[in-house]
Amino acid sequence: MTLLELFCHVDDFTQNFAQQHRSQPALPAATRTRDRALQMQPSEIMTILILFHQQRYRNFKTFYTQHALEHLRAEFPRLHTVRRMDTPLRHAAHRVLIQAA
Repeated sequence: MTLLELFCHVDDFTQNFAQQHRSQPALPAATRTRDRALQMQPSEIMTILILFHQQRYRNFKTFYTQHALEHLRAEFPRLHTVRRMDTPLRHAAHRVLIQAA
């Protein structure tokens, strides 16, 4: 499966997920929030997360800094720094867990 095919499947999943769970209450907000908006789409974040699991890296930080930031910049021009990916990754994992239940 190519990167484009993977992204299309993930994008279809996130769109279906959004339609099915619009009426669900949102997760409680953290006590401190930042005003900076997320630049990457949820489907982009989930695609990167799936690529991490397909590669043979031991941890996400190494994969992200050595592979994603260097080799996937053309496909994902709005890649965040490793520190800014923490919260979006938790939200992406939450979507997958809800859909699996």
